[in-house]
Amino acid sequence: MFYIIMIQIKELEYNLEKLEKLTTSRDSIQGLKIYKDALTKLKQIKRIDDFHEILNQVLKALSGIEAHGFFTDEEYAYVTKIRKIKRRD
Repeated sequence: MFYIIMIQIKELEYNLEKLEKLTTSRDSIQGLKIYKDALTKLKQIKRIDDFHEILNQVLKALSGIEAHGFFTDEEYAYVTKIRKIKRRD
């Protein structure tokens, strides 16, 4: 179980890093705070529940951005990958 969570943490970290870079490259601040905060928190995880809390916060933020903001097609591909992490949980 712990091994699976470690893989999910790395997947979330990778996808958030990609979103951060893509968002920055188009000179947008949309989502940057949540991406950076989540990346910092991922490095401090001590319990499986911590991971679930971070993932849920990220998913809520991504839904808000999707509803009221904008993702490029490339960004949206990473959003979709993050959503798949939740479904496997």
